[in-house]
Amino acid sequence: MGCPSLALSDPLFVAARQGDTGQVETLLQGGSDPNMRDRDRKTPLLVAIEGGMTAVITESGSLYMTPQPGPGNADTVRVLLKFGADPDFVDKWGKSALLLAALYDREQTVAALLAHGVDPNASNKRQPKPLIVAANQGHLGVVKRLLEAGAKVDDADEHGQTSLMSASYMGYLKIAGVLLDAGADVNASDSNGHTPLSNAAYRGQSEVVRLLIKRGARVDDKDNEGKDALAIAKERGNSQVIEILTAGIVQELVVPPLFDEPNIEVQPIDSRTPESDQSIGVGIRAFCEREFERAFEILRPHAEQGNVDAQVILAFMLWDGGYVRQNRDEALSWFHKAADQGDGEAQEFLGSIYSTGDGVMVDLNEAVKWYFKAAEAGLSEGQYNLAYAHTIGGGGVAEDEAKAVEWFTIAANQGHVWAQSNLGHIYSSGGSDVKADNVRAYKWLLLASR
Repeated sequence: MGCPSLALSDPLFVAARQGDTGQVETLLQGGSDPNMRDRDRKTPLLVAIEGGMTAVITESGSLYMTPQPGPGNADTVRVLLKFGADPDFVDKWGKSALLLAALYDREQTVAALLAHGVDPNASNKRQPKPLIVAANQGHLGVVKRLLEAGAKVDDADEHGQTSLMSASYMGYLKIAGVLLDAGADVNASDSNGHTPLSNAAYRGQSEVVRLLIKRGARVDDKDNEGKDALAIAKERGNSQVIEILTAGIVQELVVPPLFDEPNIEVQPIDSRTPESDQSIGVGIRAFCEREFERAFEILRPHAEQGNVDAQVILAFMLWDGGYVRQNRDEALSWFHKAADQGDGEAQEFLGSIYSTGDGVMVDLNEAVKWYFKAAEAGLSEGQYNLAYAHTIGGGGVAEDEAKAVEWFTIAANQGHVWAQSNLGHIYSSGGSDVKADNVRAYKWLLLASR
């Protein structure tokens, strides 16, 4: 066991914190103890991982020291390990080398420790496991390293919180995706009954909510207080999450895939038709055959001449960026031109982006305007979203349960599954303007299930 050093001025501690690898190696070769401790029971290895310190002044005026951000001193760590530094020693707060590296985003140091044989699942009663810490801090590279080394993706802290719950709470979308790909339980719950979905709903992390639903999160799970994700989102006033959970639930974002190729039937080109018609047909065929640049060149003149089909295809191509170079301003212009000519797809799309703020400022009045036009054009998606607008009010639309049922019914009669499901739930419980009707409830829920 190394003997404590009561001051940080010991040459090995100073060199280790500064990342002076050459000096560290010289001192170790001269007999310095790689496992000496300071007053906080830190070793040179722990100090090397922390690296340089910086002063932070809080709003109250107090000052504390914290490690500087950056890649850390991985080379120094390797030298200390080579000379016998014990990577399993913990400081007086119970923090190990791997935990500190995960906490401060020292990815290369994490790699060095794992290569040395440090257990990625090592923990103690005083501190959570490194994977949970890295996920909570948003350190994607560290999360990947730990998972590759065999970190248990569903291990939980003393309160039952898993890495996925932490990432969901903090809104780290990419980390949540990596954890799910590694097999994380999307419906795990902690000691309070909180799940990844309820954590994301509580914090208003709308994109994480979308991902979790897509990956199988149960929206009806309740915590120990009897609240599901929707109730939590409503309590917190997280409007985007409320919309996803109510209007877009498991329909995978209401709009998604936003950028599916437009459902346009490709007609055989008749050599007797005028050249302009042939060119549109050739352009659509090129699009469907994934010759996007060629399709764009052919269709653009026709869009400029007012052809709605060409305008819609160009709009989707430019909006996504997966077909041609992305230009959302131009795409929005084409969507508006097509919508102004009465194209229901363009109208519904405009409604969706103005309601969610995807690429534009949220404007509920504009969203409802386009949903209404799409609904009148016969699009069930527009009818469904207009019905939803009447369930919550806003955007110039009054909260009106009867009107909501009217539009839900129109959409449901066209086979819209979530309109059918909503009707089933409305008739099951009844409301201020709608009487409970178990027969109708059963009918619509049965249709939705099919």
